[in-house]
Amino acid sequence: MTDAQFEQCIRMIVEGNKDGLKEIYEAYIGYIYSVIWDVLKNKENAEDISADELVILTTVDNAYLNYRKENQQAIGKVTVNELKQYLQEGQFAAGSMKPKIEAAIEFTEKTGKPTIITSLKNAAKLNDGVGTIVYNE
Repeated sequence: MTDAQFEQCIRMIVEGNKDGLKEIYEAYIGYIYSVIWDVLKNKENAEDISADELVILTTVDNAYLNYRKENQQAIGKVTVNELKQYLQEGQFAAGSMKPKIEAAIEFTEKTGKPTIITSLKNAAKLNDGVGTIVYNE
């Protein structure tokens, strides 16, 4: 994203157009995830995070088992250990949902706080229990 495109997106946001935020999100989400992952790989850094929860916004409403298959199933509330098992089973594609799942596991495991994985359109409904909610047992 060029500086001019970024500035245009900021103007859109200021004018109340949510598409500006969506464009910024889509342009920088890979970088955002890599920063979160790098921070959470270090236990001391993860313990310094004083957030009530980690919210990972993506293009789908939930993480899914058997994604894009006939027996696709949305994951709602899930424990870290269950998520680790799904990860070992190869349920999440590298470069897609896998890094989000790994970040969720790391954050929740190290802070004891939940992680929510959901779509940008669900961001306003986080208190309604939308998305995949990762918690410790």
